Amino acid sequence: MKITPIIIAGGSGTRLWPISRAGYPKQFSKIFSDKSLLQNTLLRVQSNDFNDPIIVCNESHRFLVKEQTKDINIDAQIILEPVGKNTTAAIALAANVVDKNTVLLVMSADALIEDTRRFHEAIDDAKKIIEKSLIVFGIKPRYAHTGYGYIQTSKKLKKGFAIKSFTEKPNQEIAQSYVNSESYYWNMGIFMFKTSTFLNELNSFEPNLHSLIQKSLESHSFDSNFIRINKDYFSQCKSISFDYSVMEKTKIGKMIEVESSWNDLGSWNQIHEVDPNLDCNGNSLIGKIECFETKNSLIHGQNRLIVTLGIQDMVISDTKDALLICKKDQMHNFKKAMDLLIEKKYPEVDNHSKVYRPWGSYECIDSGPTFNVKRLIVNPLSKLSVQKHFKRSEHWVVVEGEAEVRNGDAEFILKQNESTFIPKEAIHSLKNNSETNELHIIEVQTGTYFGEDDIVRYEDIYGRIKNEK
Repeated sequence: MKITPIIIAGGSGTRLWPISRAGYPKQFSKIFSDKSLLQNTLLRVQSNDFNDPIIVCNESHRFLVKEQTKDINIDAQIILEPVGKNTTAAIALAANVVDKNTVLLVMSADALIEDTRRFHEAIDDAKKIIEKSLIVFGIKPRYAHTGYGYIQTSKKLKKGFAIKSFTEKPNQEIAQSYVNSESYYWNMGIFMFKTSTFLNELNSFEPNLHSLIQKSLESHSFDSNFIRINKDYFSQCKSISFDYSVMEKTKIGKMIEVESSWNDLGSWNQIHEVDPNLDCNGNSLIGKIECFETKNSLIHGQNRLIVTLGIQDMVISDTKDALLICKKDQMHNFKKAMDLLIEKKYPEVDNHSKVYRPWGSYECIDSGPTFNVKRLIVNPLSKLSVQKHFKRSEHWVVVEGEAEVRNGDAEFILKQNESTFIPKEAIHSLKNNSETNELHIIEVQTGTYFGEDDIVRYEDIYGRIKNEK
């Protein structure tokens, strides 16, 4: 019995701001290793027991997903959601593009499972009861966590447990009573079932959603590894989690215990909890950090040296354009703070100073009323679109690599320390012909407006829409 992994890679992960943002959510971030959370999730299900995975992600993240799968040599189908509609719709999309007898293993892209062998043992147990069952995986709670969902089991079966109830994020007192009980488990949000079983139950409890998913896929199209769906139908789907839509209502739900450490990595406090490299004072130190008289704190830095003195129970996260300083016991107010930042339309909510594109990335170095300076990094064998601007001119300087340039009617090669000036309305493009080396360009823009919507695109090898760079 081969299993098809379904990786749910949507969501913005705002509780891990400022490293996680709408344009580059936590699932693509590298926190404890040289692999991102998504990449570690994919590598967790790489063996002869599994088919190639299906990844469901937001359309705006498609090139991030493709690049990260390419980096670890994994082939995956990628289903693009035009809007986020929670886990039921995401799972239903994947279930409708595979054979009805396929066994699906549904996982989020941002969880940490430390013991892969034990996880695979639990999957083997689930295989033995997969017929006519919807299986959820659970783990014995280590403490009274108020940010996780809980599963109450009723009786031990030959394999797994019967399920009595689900509870989402209880208060501290109730969570502690669950920990004291022998019948409660943390809900890992990992599911396994036959496609036909899932679709039958979905049609019973959410027939309208089931119908809209089928309609959204009737006219789907393939674009490289991407599956594009009908936005009009999909946008009408109810936004509801799989726990609420099906698992709390079904009569065929069962739970399999996983005997491994697991963490949702949904907040800075949870990152602190699972850091394997805490110092002798209980500090999680990620980056160039020096601590004095500092206890039980998480300090994360990406660039500059951070020095702390005489602090305790704090979270500090420093990026190039945003700094978070928070007491650990105030993390429950994090959403209120983020809502205020969104209301005030801070651009740092959505994007890092470094913005990723299918051809590579760009980063703003300096700016003023009449100029904007960026560093462009173009990946090997990648090309920016053929385009022009009405409100700005550009000056390109090659600082590393070799560029193939189109500037108006001229086409030529620029080597290191060479440059070209591109006036307003000149049609231009930039390509890196190297198979192995990145191309680094300093781009100086001058004019009256530097927004990403000042682009008229003529050709693009990535099939992007007009207002994407």
